[in-house]
Amino acid sequence: MTALLARPRSLRLAHIAPAILVLCSACTEPQTPGGGAGTASEPTPSSAPTAPESTAAPTSDATSTPAGTSTAGTPSQPADTLNAPYVLTHRQTGGIAGMQMVTVIDAGARTITYGGPRNQKPETRPLSAEDIQNVTRALEDARYTSFPGAIKGPPVSDAFTYEIVLEAGGKKFTVSWSDGTTVPDPYARIQAAVGTLRTSMFSGSPPKGAPTM
Repeated sequence: MTALLARPRSLRLAHIAPAILVLCSACTEPQTPGGGAGTASEPTPSSAPTAPESTAAPTSDATSTPAGTSTAGTPSQPADTLNAPYVLTHRQTGGIAGMQMVTVIDAGARTITYGGPRNQKPETRPLSAEDIQNVTRALEDARYTSFPGAIKGPPVSDAFTYEIVLEAGGKKFTVSWSDGTTVPDPYARIQAAVGTLRTSMFSGSPPKGAPTM
């Protein structure tokens, strides 16, 4: 100590200064929390919240399309069943000459009746089971229980009017139209089946100038 004090002041300060810096550094160094040695562990971040699973919206029954629903102008639902005996009448009336061609098919009696261009001479002929079956199938495919009555169309001069009337099970079902009307195919097939039977059974055709059925 005596030797240190005997040194010049500048030299004494040069030796003291580093010691002061060490002490100051120790005072300012951050302390470890908890007083223990080592590095403090960083807090583990909590897991990010998980978004709730999306639940599919329930499907409303009102938006579902029932099977067999018609989406066009022609019948498209499942065919009706026609088991009971029936009577089918087809009328073709009008034209320039005012014709009235009536054809009646009695499924129970297995007969067909036709009276000529003005229904003046009704005659009845027997039909086979196959003849009846062909007409029955056409009626079922056309869903006879949904016959719409009169189908409207543009007026046509001297037009023929066609009417199909089915009597079955104590009920009557009707569909009719005139020339110039767009007719759904199922109804046209009924008319064709009746016309084919009438022609084959009576060995004739409509009079000259009258359209075939």
